[in-house]
Amino acid sequence: MTVHPSTTIRRYYIGLLFLCLGPTGACVEEESVSMAEFGIDSGQCTVTQGCPTNAHIGNDHVGSLHLGGLRNDRGFALEVGASVFDLVGGELLRDGSPIAISDVFQVSYLDDGGRLTYYNIHVLDKGRRMSYTHPEALLWWYRFGFQELGIRRDPIDVCEALDGDTANHAAYLLRGETYSENEVLIDTTGAAAVDHFQIACELGGLAKMLRFKQDPSELDPMWLSTPAQRQSTLFMIIAGFCGDAVSFTHLGTPIGAIKRDETVSFLPVGVEIEALWTTGVSRALCLQTPRRLEATTDPKDILDDVYSQCGPIPTCDDAYPGIDYMDPTTWPPEIEWASFSVPPGP
Repeated sequence: MTVHPSTTIRRYYIGLLFLCLGPTGACVEEESVSMAEFGIDSGQCTVTQGCPTNAHIGNDHVGSLHLGGLRNDRGFALEVGASVFDLVGGELLRDGSPIAISDVFQVSYLDDGGRLTYYNIHVLDKGRRMSYTHPEALLWWYRFGFQELGIRRDPIDVCEALDGDTANHAAYLLRGETYSENEVLIDTTGAAAVDHFQIACELGGLAKMLRFKQDPSELDPMWLSTPAQRQSTLFMIIAGFCGDAVSFTHLGTPIGAIKRDETVSFLPVGVEIEALWTTGVSRALCLQTPRRLEATTDPKDILDDVYSQCGPIPTCDDAYPGIDYMDPTTWPPEIEWASFSVPPGP
């Protein structure tokens, strides 16, 4: 089936902007919102090899931190001392005041051998960045650097960059949900998730989810989402066609996407339908033309890889004949997202 433009779709073409936002008034370069940065690995290995997809200190992935200072299952704890930490609207507070640029707080790490190491976390920068949904929907971001106590060296970024792009050092703070399996599967059993926050790096799947305004702590009725909706968003972002944490994409692979409620619609020229996605922990409903990992990638090679790990998945033309992939009003109720493959450049 050939996709074609639909006048019912709202498109946000957000180019290169320079925003002077945040308490410092510092200018922040805002990247093009073209979906071209989608993917969740570090550029060195794939998610299936256990790459840290979000905050890490050294070779250890931080995971979720407890606001009250309890140690998590990866050995990390926020050192609260006599302070009271909170996270409100994506902004980290200490004793009721926002954490500011040049502020420092501490985390500790208890390794398997019982060795306890303390790290200073420096707030190197802070600001607000546009979401993927609307230019006026802004999110707080931080640039954190860690420095082991007693080691005289400059802070090292908690979030990795790509090709020297410092905008990718940004982290968003997410509260109210914990995650497993490379920060892809939502843990619905964590009763105390409201007391935890996650450092979601710009290049990670969780950051993309937040920039879609799918935040478990969101209070604005316009942007409320369910755990099942957030799970489908994560699978769509990472090309999790099997319905698990196995990813079939890598950093920098361009895609297009439309959400059922049309709050998100990115449709670069010449896109082809990639997959349709339902809510919750589920495989892709169908798979047609997978996103190109390289300009020379043969989609058939990717399909063969997917089928070998996921089993057969029907094509979208066979599973949903007659629907307009670009018009959610024609979709049956089980479809939450449509993702699109972008043709390779020259």
